[in-house]
Amino acid sequence: MPDEPSLFPGLEPRAQRSAAATAAAPLAARMRPRSLDEFVGQSKLAGEGRPLRQLIESGRVPSLIFWGPPGTGKTTLAGLLASRMEAAFIPFSAVTDGIPRVRKILEEAKARRAATGRGTVLFVDEIHRFNRAQQDALLPHVERGAVTLIGATTENPSFEVVGPLLSRTRVFVLDPLAPEEVGEICARALRDPKRGLGAYGLTIDADALSRLGIEADGDARRALNALETAADLARANGAPAITVEHVAAALQKRFARYDKSGEEHFNLISALHKAVRGSDVDAALYWLARMLDGGEDPLYLARRLVRMASEDIGLADPGALAVTIAARDAYHFLGSPEGDLALAQAVTYLAIAPKSNAVYRAFGAASGAARETPAAPVPLHIRNAPTRLMKELGYGSGYRYDHDEADGVARQSYLPDSLRGRTWYDPGARGWEVEARRRLERIRRLRRPRAGRTGGGRGGGAFIDRMTSNDAAERAILVGAPPVDMPQETVDEHLEELARLAGTAGADVRGVVIQRLRTPSAATYIGKGKVERLARMLHEHEATLAIFDEELSPAQGANLEAALGMRALDRTELILDIFALRARTSESKLQVELAQLQYMRTRLKRMWTHLSREGGGIGARGPGEQQIETDRRLIDRRLARLRHKLDHIARARVTQRRARSEQFKVALAGYTNAGKSSILRGLSGTEVFVEDRLFATVDSATRVCDLDGPGPILLTDTVGFIRKLPHHLVASFRATMEELSEADLLLHVIDASSPNWEAQRDAVEAVLAEVGAADRPVLHVFNKIDRLTHEEERALRERAVAAARPHVLTSVLEEGGLDPLREALQAAMRARLETVRVSLPAGDGARLAEAYREGEVLERAYEEGRVVILARVPAGVIGRWRESGLTVEQADAA
Repeated sequence: MPDEPSLFPGLEPRAQRSAAATAAAPLAARMRPRSLDEFVGQSKLAGEGRPLRQLIESGRVPSLIFWGPPGTGKTTLAGLLASRMEAAFIPFSAVTDGIPRVRKILEEAKARRAATGRGTVLFVDEIHRFNRAQQDALLPHVERGAVTLIGATTENPSFEVVGPLLSRTRVFVLDPLAPEEVGEICARALRDPKRGLGAYGLTIDADALSRLGIEADGDARRALNALETAADLARANGAPAITVEHVAAALQKRFARYDKSGEEHFNLISALHKAVRGSDVDAALYWLARMLDGGEDPLYLARRLVRMASEDIGLADPGALAVTIAARDAYHFLGSPEGDLALAQAVTYLAIAPKSNAVYRAFGAASGAARETPAAPVPLHIRNAPTRLMKELGYGSGYRYDHDEADGVARQSYLPDSLRGRTWYDPGARGWEVEARRRLERIRRLRRPRAGRTGGGRGGGAFIDRMTSNDAAERAILVGAPPVDMPQETVDEHLEELARLAGTAGADVRGVVIQRLRTPSAATYIGKGKVERLARMLHEHEATLAIFDEELSPAQGANLEAALGMRALDRTELILDIFALRARTSESKLQVELAQLQYMRTRLKRMWTHLSREGGGIGARGPGEQQIETDRRLIDRRLARLRHKLDHIARARVTQRRARSEQFKVALAGYTNAGKSSILRGLSGTEVFVEDRLFATVDSATRVCDLDGPGPILLTDTVGFIRKLPHHLVASFRATMEELSEADLLLHVIDASSPNWEAQRDAVEAVLAEVGAADRPVLHVFNKIDRLTHEEERALRERAVAAARPHVLTSVLEEGGLDPLREALQAAMRARLETVRVSLPAGDGARLAEAYREGEVLERAYEEGRVVILARVPAGVIGRWRESGLTVEQADAA
């Protein structure tokens, strides 16, 4: 068999080496480092004690991929690795070779190992040029160690290398060389008399060496090629030194590193968008110029600018959209280069404009509601009635013509009944949106139904109606009563969260009252003077209720309502209200009603709820019973019925969990609005209700996710947690939360953009302990890192590492932002599998399919009448195989 040609001068026998290192070879090839001592750059990988250097020096090399720009040392490092290994080194070009060549190399590797025991290192240059099928062909051989794969690529492996192959290799990222490092490489080549240019006796001016280091853009190969050309020019002119003019002539035009369809395209457009969003006009103009200079389609840039005007500026500056449309038209009219200035003008305008994403968020939330309620009927009063029959059916009946109203706004709803009272657009506090907020508040105030009585008691079913419909917006004063030693920053965080809860429930917060307490008042929680001040504030702001951050006892609530002359809610009641509004499935509605009634039962006297009159009227009361006793008895009956229904659901859940006991079960847990539903949608690729607000959904959802790993996983999104989550809710949602205690892995999703993420993490961990899930394996998922600056992300990584807990950083919005989580899940799935060898009857397709479905088949061989497989499968599958009489042997995964 003829010897394979080598890509690495210096790795062949000495005779071949001397023949290769001739004057005819390019300087870059002659100067390729022969040892780590000669290697320059990549100190974080190849420096003393760094991971790649340790691999090279040990000679034990796993399959790996080098990713970096041209001329940064990928091929050289592969050669240095091969020189230390007692294995055959086979170079392979993904540009010129294909699958037939791969098969031949693999057959030779198998024969080599059988004959000599030597392994094979397969170096695949430009591995990103392989298509998916070609990369898949390498998988089983890399998996079982038939070959050690070393790939080199200039493209992002996340996009260009298939997930299964990526998970079986280690990726080392190479950075462009620094100008000083490029200068050191060139100076060494100029001094070397054997392989370099030392025999010419030339020197190089400091300015020329500096320019060569800068304009090579971190590419050592380009720098050495230019140095060789500059040396030839200097010798032709009889000059003793290489000057700046020689270097400039050798370098010629400096081309931008840009690929209109590759990663650099997405990197630069992301940089432009974020610079505009961050109001850095100079950076925005720079990235625009980089993209235009790289050959990007200017009309593509114009379209992206229009998107930025709507997404990041919106109504904070309504003129931004007109400016970007005008820039697009100007470029279309003028073309390049004159039209480029119109794009620059638009970028400048967008960068300095006030920013708001309120319209973007509002439309996203409205789109989510539209997907959630695709069949919600149009209310009759706003339907068109062009025919007599339609009028007789009530179409258009009761519609009020807004122009006939005194204020131009009719008091009527335009949403489907199931969405009545929902609001999505929340104007910001910058630019024209200040005026938009003023107008919107006036419109919503005029459209609000006229308020009923605001006395201390609650008549009939008012409490139940408010908890379930939430039609009318309320005006609220928040009340905080923190301990005297609580830091003010923590107090502000608690009240900010209470304000968000109030807004989610449909209340307009008008003010805040704070009193630090050593001991709460048994009568009114806060002191008498604060109660009087609160009453004045409620009157001054025309408020309709007071919301307390702490849970009120029945007596405190009753006394406060009597003193204030209106309703007093606590945090628990507010959260119950939101849950009632958000519950969509029959199970969650039952759970919320159970929690409500448990809360209500001890507060009947204050709430004055005549449930008996609604539940049956005269005849429901027992002998000598007072009204409150009758109401309590009826609530107890309803509680018993709810518990019976939920027990039935819980038993059904147990049956479901038994049926899927062998599947890898993952549960999402986290603080409300941390992004759990978005992660579920991103991993599963299915429609999941997502809304950027507290408790957007309280329904659990389970999806099957195929992550290109050993079998699918069951991923369940559970209800979001919050500080001081009412114990009534924790108890009533226990059946749902059992998903947490029985999961194989908990994904604790943390909003990394929240300044209070550590306190939120602790609150979630407290609830997990309460529901018996504290002993489950946990992976912390820091989500929304796209909202962090580079410095904030770096600090977060340091804090996460210091906490010594397994973690990943993710972003649902960024391309590839969930890849770290996918890789972590794949690793967790593989860790629970056992590697076995089993011989199956040739006709037993069911068990073979089970092996593929539940795990991974690593090898498959056919013998007379049987199929022998090497597979990774769960313990349950192995148990079933053994029970059926099959011989199952433990095997080495390698």
